[in-house]
Amino acid sequence: MRPVNKNRIVIWPYIGIFVFFWLASNIILPYIGLFYETKGYSDSSIGVLSGSFQFMVVLSAILVGWIADRVKRPGPMVFLLTIGMVFAAFLLYKSTVYAATLFCVLLLSFCYAPVNGITDKVLMEKLKEEPQKYAKCRSGGTVGAGLGIIIAGLLLSEDSFRNIFIGFAAALIPCLICSFFFDNGNKSAENAAREKSACGQTGGASAAAAKEQTDVPSSGAKAYRAFLHNKDTVFIYLSLAVWGITESGTGTFQAMLVDDCGYPAALTSLYVVMAMIGEFIGFQLISRGIRRDAYKKALALSFIL
Repeated sequence: MRPVNKNRIVIWPYIGIFVFFWLASNIILPYIGLFYETKGYSDSSIGVLSGSFQFMVVLSAILVGWIADRVKRPGPMVFLLTIGMVFAAFLLYKSTVYAATLFCVLLLSFCYAPVNGITDKVLMEKLKEEPQKYAKCRSGGTVGAGLGIIIAGLLLSEDSFRNIFIGFAAALIPCLICSFFFDNGNKSAENAAREKSACGQTGGASAAAAKEQTDVPSSGAKAYRAFLHNKDTVFIYLSLAVWGITESGTGTFQAMLVDDCGYPAALTSLYVVMAMIGEFIGFQLISRGIRRDAYKKALALSFIL
């Protein structure tokens, strides 16, 4: 009989979040511009809604991420944020005036942005001894996104977005379930340290482990200051800014462009699926072949492609 490994890392709840969060995301977001257009909003008004969503993404990711670090309860945070997403989407569907739509977009973005970041943080803490597994776990999001856009194409109706919003809410239900199985990353690290000490680790090893923990900046302002002092931070932020500028407009107006060209809007799903296939292949290549010191070249190549 095969012995049970009590120290086995449980990662399925985090992969589940990646799969179903991005599945839900790609059911609604690729066609959100078309939804705004059916409400009679102009292109400039839609641009304001899209920009407001992206602005709140940044603000929420920082604010809610800081709160999550303070309360150290990632599971309940993800649960509440997911409930907020469903509620905001319901209000957005029912909104009839532009001001109400803008408020619902901001609320949806506020709840939407931190979920993936909180899950990322906990998973990376659990995989700190095996970081090469992260890309494979994260590729679950790519699979979910591909499935989501296919489902969106099937649910899309020219006269109603009701099925799109129902599909979005239904896809988030597994996220609620997965959030109940989250572990506290910091607590897990402390328990692991105690287990090593109890198993008779040498004093030198224990001291080294303790020093390693004290070298890590505490969560909150100190961690952000340490990050900002890193020489690669400017490169990271500039890269994210370039990605955000190019991605946000494409995501909002792509379905509208397809529709304006006289093609079925559902063809948007085909284009996004092709992108998801490329992303999935990229995650697999990164986890296998890219050296730690070659990430800048890999990122530059990605932007060129």
